[in-house]
Amino acid sequence: MNRSRAVRTAVPLAAITLVAAGGAWALHSDAAPATRSGGERVAPAVYHTFDGCQDLLSYLRRHADPLVTAYGIAGGQDVYAVATSGAAAGGPVPRASSPAAAPERAAAGTTSDTGTNVQVAGVDEADVSKRSGDLLLTVVGRREGLTVVRTSGDRAQVVGRLDPGWRPDSLLVQGSTVLLIGSGPASVSSRGVGIPGLQAPGSAPGISYPAPGMLVLRTRVAQVDLADPARPRLVRTLDLDGSAAGARLSGGVLRLALASRPARLPLVVPRTTGVTDATTAQRQALARNRAIVAASTVDEWLPQFTLTPAGGLPSSGALLDCTSVGVPESFSGVGTLAMLTFDLRSVGIGHWRGAGVVADGTTLYSTGDHTYVATTGWAPVPAGQVDAVGTIGTQPARTQIHAFSTTADGVRYLGSGEIAGRLLDQYSLDEYQGRLRVATTTGPLWGGGVVEPMPAPAVADGAGSAVSSTSAVSSTSAGAGGYPVESSGAVTVLALRGSRLEQVGRVDGLGRGEVIHAVRFAGPIGYVVTFRRTDPLYTLDLSDPAHPGVAGEVKLLGYSAYLHPLGGGLLLGVGRDATTVGTTTGVLMSLFDVSDTAHPRLLDRVGVPGAWSGTEADPHAFAYAAGLALVPLGDGVLAVRVGDGRLGTPAVLQLARGGSDPQLAVDEVRTFADPDRLWTVAPGSAGAVVAAHDAHSLSWLSAVTF
Repeated sequence: MNRSRAVRTAVPLAAITLVAAGGAWALHSDAAPATRSGGERVAPAVYHTFDGCQDLLSYLRRHADPLVTAYGIAGGQDVYAVATSGAAAGGPVPRASSPAAAPERAAAGTTSDTGTNVQVAGVDEADVSKRSGDLLLTVVGRREGLTVVRTSGDRAQVVGRLDPGWRPDSLLVQGSTVLLIGSGPASVSSRGVGIPGLQAPGSAPGISYPAPGMLVLRTRVAQVDLADPARPRLVRTLDLDGSAAGARLSGGVLRLALASRPARLPLVVPRTTGVTDATTAQRQALARNRAIVAASTVDEWLPQFTLTPAGGLPSSGALLDCTSVGVPESFSGVGTLAMLTFDLRSVGIGHWRGAGVVADGTTLYSTGDHTYVATTGWAPVPAGQVDAVGTIGTQPARTQIHAFSTTADGVRYLGSGEIAGRLLDQYSLDEYQGRLRVATTTGPLWGGGVVEPMPAPAVADGAGSAVSSTSAVSSTSAGAGGYPVESSGAVTVLALRGSRLEQVGRVDGLGRGEVIHAVRFAGPIGYVVTFRRTDPLYTLDLSDPAHPGVAGEVKLLGYSAYLHPLGGGLLLGVGRDATTVGTTTGVLMSLFDVSDTAHPRLLDRVGVPGAWSGTEADPHAFAYAAGLALVPLGDGVLAVRVGDGRLGTPAVLQLARGGSDPQLAVDEVRTFADPDRLWTVAPGSAGAVVAAHDAHSLSWLSAVTF
C-alpha cells in the first residue's frame, strides 16, 4: 500500500548544503535552535512527498472532506483567518552597534537590459512595455496584442504588430523571443453543464450546477518570434490552470509561479429560489458534494495544461507529476502552487520542468536560482470569533512562504515557513547570504482595534531638522482612523533548516499603530517606511541575522511608497506629502542621506500638489537614469534631476504637443532613457502614444499614436 513519506530532518549546528537539480545551495544554520514565543523549542521539520497519484489523491480527499459545504469547498482568504496572536506592541529599541561596512551599503536600484525597473540585478520582471535594442515592445493601447515600435533620431515609428486574438497583460524578452503573458479563456469542468442555475442531470430536485468557483481560471503564455520586427510570428501558445503569481527571467530561463484551486471538481450548490424547503436542498447539496470529493480523480485536483503550436493540434495533460508535489507541515489549503521553469534558449515554452506544493500563492520574489512565493496563511476561524456581520478582521494575519530551487536544470520544492503579519509587496522579501529577510505588518488581517488619540509627533522640516507640533489628533481624523493600535512593522530573518524556513532573528515594533508603506533591502541594511500621520523611515542593521535591530530613523510629513537606493549613501523615496494629521496632499519625492545608518538625514524634498503617481501602484513605472528620476503623473511624467545632495526643480514632460491625455493610465506609463533621448510609452483614451523628449533640455520632440 502506498503511503506518504514523512521526512524528519535533524538540523546540525553547522552550515547546511541542499543539493538541488543542477547545483548546490549553501544555506546557513545558526548556533541556537529556533524558538516560538515563550521559548518553546521548534520541533524537527516534517514534510510530505508522495509515492504516486493515488497517494496524493488520498491526501487531497482526506483533507478536503472537512471543508466540503453545500456550496463547494470552503477555503481561501475570504473564509479563513488566523487565530494566533501577532507580535507584541511596543516601539523598537535602537541597537548600539556599529553600522555595516560602507561598500555593502552602496547597493543601488537597478534597471534590466530591457529597460524595466527591477528588484534584483540580472532578474528581469514581466511588464507592459520593454526595450530591445532600438525597438520598443508594448502590450498597451486600444488594440489587442503586441506592438513593435522603432526609435530613431527624434521620432518613433510603428513597424510591426501581432494580434493573437486575446489581450496580454505583460511581456518578457529573450533575444528574438518575446513572451506574451495574460489571462487565458476560462473553462468549466468537462463533467459539468457549464451554465449556472441549470439543474444537473439526474440530480435531486433543488440542486443546481455548477457551484461557485467552478470556473477554471487559466493563464496564457504565447511565444512569439521577433526575428523580423515587421512580421512578429506566433510560435506556440500554452494555457495553464491557475493565476500567475509572478514571472521572472534570468539567464535565459523563465520562472513562472501559478496558483490554482481545484475548480475542475463538478460541485453543486443548493437552488433555493422557488424551493419551499431550502434546508433540504442544502442537505442534498452537501451530501452530493461529499460524494463528488470522495469519488474525485487526481486530474480534477491538479492543474492542467493545453499546448497549441501555431497551425497545429493542441495537446493537454497534467501540468505536474504527482511525485513532484509536496505538502508543507502547516496546512495551506487544497489548491496547488506550481513552480515552472522554461529554457527560452532552446525549446521555449514547449517544454518545462516543474514542482508543486499543496498551497496557495500570491507574491513572488526571485533571485533567479531561488524563488519564493508567499500568501496569507490559513487557519479556521475559532468559535465565537465571527460577529453578526461575519467580520473576522480582529484575527491577526500570518504569511506563509514557500521556497523553491529554480535553476536552469530544474525545479525543486525546498520547504515552507510561516511568520506573523502580512506582506506589502515583493519588495518585502529579500535573500542575503543564504537567508531570507521578510518585512510584514503585524496585527489584524482586515482592520479592527481602536486608534488612540495622541499629539502629532515631531517631524522633520524641509532642511531635515526636527520640528514639533503640539496639536492633538483625534482617532477619527483623516489618515488616523483605520490603522489599529495593534498593528506595527517587523522584519524577520529566516533560514532553511531541513524543509522548514525557520526564524533566526526578528526586529519588531516598527511604527506602533501604523502600517508599512515601503520596504527596500540593500545588502546588510534594510529600509522600512511606516505611516499613519508621519513617515518614519527606519534604517535597520541586519548584519547579524540573529540580532537584527533598528539603527536609526527620521520622521517627516507624508510617506514614501517606493524606495530606490542610488548608491553613494543616498536613498530616494517616492510617495505622498501629507498634513500634520495625515491627510495626503500630492506627490512627494524625498532624498535621504543614509551613509550613516545610525543617523539617516532628509537632504531635500520636492512635491507636486494634488497629483498622484503611478509608481505607488506599480514600481515598474519608476525610471532612473543618469541622475534623472522619472515618475508618471496624471498629466505627464515628472522629471527631477538628482545631484550634489539636492533635488532639482520639478518638470512635467507632456506626452503630446499642447498637453497630455486626461485619461492617462499612469500605472502603465513607462519611460526608457537613451544618452540623448527619453522615450515614453503611455496608454490613453485615443490609444497608446510613444513620446520623445530631449534627455538634456527635457523639451518635447515628437509623438506617435497607435
